[in-house]
Amino acid sequence: VQMCVGGGVRGGPGGGAVRAAALALLRYSGGAFGFAPRDAVVPLALVTRVVPAGSHEALASPEAQAAVEKEWNSNIVGRRAWAHDAPLEYQEAKRQHPEAVFLRAHLILGIKHAEKSPEEQAWKARVVVNGGDARDAFGQLADVGEIYTVPASLASIRTASAIALLNPDSDTYSFDISAAYLQGKRQGVRTFVRPPKQWRPSGFSDPLCEMLTPLYGEKNAGAWWAETLRKTLEGLGWGLIDSLSGESAFFKEGVVLCLYVDDGAMSGPQDKVLRFAEELRGVFDFATPIPMTEMLGMCLLRAQCEHHRYFVWHQRQYATSVLNAYQGAIGGEVRK
Repeated sequence: VQMCVGGGVRGGPGGGAVRAAALALLRYSGGAFGFAPRDAVVPLALVTRVVPAGSHEALASPEAQAAVEKEWNSNIVGRRAWAHDAPLEYQEAKRQHPEAVFLRAHLILGIKHAEKSPEEQAWKARVVVNGGDARDAFGQLADVGEIYTVPASLASIRTASAIALLNPDSDTYSFDISAAYLQGKRQGVRTFVRPPKQWRPSGFSDPLCEMLTPLYGEKNAGAWWAETLRKTLEGLGWGLIDSLSGESAFFKEGVVLCLYVDDGAMSGPQDKVLRFAEELRGVFDFATPIPMTEMLGMCLLRAQCEHHRYFVWHQRQYATSVLNAYQGAIGGEVRK
């Protein structure tokens, strides 16, 4: 987009169209790039429109309030993300644990799939921490280190789906892991968090709670989750596939499993996929795999032609959204 708008595409047929399309994307990005008007239409794929939790829109929406309540009851309390029932004053936490690290949490509320029709949208609330601003007991930036892991790539997921075509009894399935990072094993130094203002305990001037699980926003939360997942899978007989890109592709008895953080794909015979999924559900909280229709903004179509099966990956919905944005920018229809 920067290349198109900044003049990187010059001359030649279609140059103006490319520039207009790029400008349309910027104009209608709904604030995703930080400079679109707040009331702009959102046509892009996989868009979450952030809504301030204290805004009239959020407070007036029962669905928004239900999402906030679910985040608190299911994740913070249900998964014991932090010791909400044992708060400490900041000064007392520093005195008792001078080696500790201190973070601040806040609530992000938004509407998932804002580019789709209202019936396909959903309110989502998530507590995150300012992992880039971790402080020590002296108020200085704390060195918590950084460990990087690479999730399975789209190429790996497409490869896994292609493997399913080799066996007539196989298919490719998708599943979602609930609050994946919170299911990782926490490591490192003792860490305290300032809860969001909505959930700060009364009777304290500066309450803190000890963190018990990783949280979204921490520098190493992704690595902790990836390590927890790998060790669990290896303990259940899965092997890491080094030849596929990323560090979250595994193989067991003809079944391939790829994971992009909390979005998973499994390819293989249905009986094995469901059996292995049940094993994993004894350890992690995730939904039963279903035949895949969409993954990370890519749509999957199944086709049959004589004796051959086909999987067709496409982004028609995404392309249509971009086209609609372009047509809105030029005030008319493009030629067919």
